[in-house]
Amino acid sequence: MAKPNLRKPATTQTRQPPSVVPVSPELEGLYPNLYAYMTQDAWEDGGTRATTTVLFFFERGEMKLCVSDRDLQRSFFVTGSDFASLLETAEAMLENGEPDWRQKRLAR
Repeated sequence: MAKPNLRKPATTQTRQPPSVVPVSPELEGLYPNLYAYMTQDAWEDGGTRATTTVLFFFERGEMKLCVSDRDLQRSFFVTGSDFASLLETAEAMLENGEPDWRQKRLAR
């Protein structure tokens, strides 16, 4: 069986981060810690930081939110009854320094 011919496409331009964060200002006001995790692309020392991924999903009859800190290879999960409760719980956990961070498992 022949292997597929996979080649990385040539890029013609350097990808630049957007100059405007596509998140409503209301989100920053209601959930400042979550907003900061999602949007800050630099550390205090000016070093580049990979922004955080926030995912909503439904599993086994429950709504869940996953906050994934891509730069530090860790994540935490929140379970709730609706979007607002998920966001409020995640915000409170970040504000109080209480997330149950789980380190990303390395592939074997």
